Amino acid sequence: MRLGIVVSTRRHLKVFVNLALTAARQGHRVSVFVTGEGVELLPEKEIAELAANDMIEMVFCEFISKKIGIAPDSIPDSFKAGSQLDNALMMRDSDRVISL
Repeated sequence: MRLGIVVSTRRHLKVFVNLALTAARQGHRVSVFVTGEGVELLPEKEIAELAANDMIEMVFCEFISKKIGIAPDSIPDSFKAGSQLDNALMMRDSDRVISL
């Protein structure tokens, strides 16, 4: 199964990280799209653990990250800068999607 997670707020950091890691540990592919105020979470140390997991693909909205001034060097290298097209593709390719 492929789980999609859309993160658009700062409110659910621990829920989002634990959900993604738990699904990946159970053998599920996880696609995460981070947008809106959720991009403010990208420099958080908890997010780095997601970058190290091969079962988790992280894409963030590059437009929003630039707009709010997230330093590119504060985002793990394995995270892909993307757009709302990546969000749409994740929605299409996921078996289930959770929005936080």
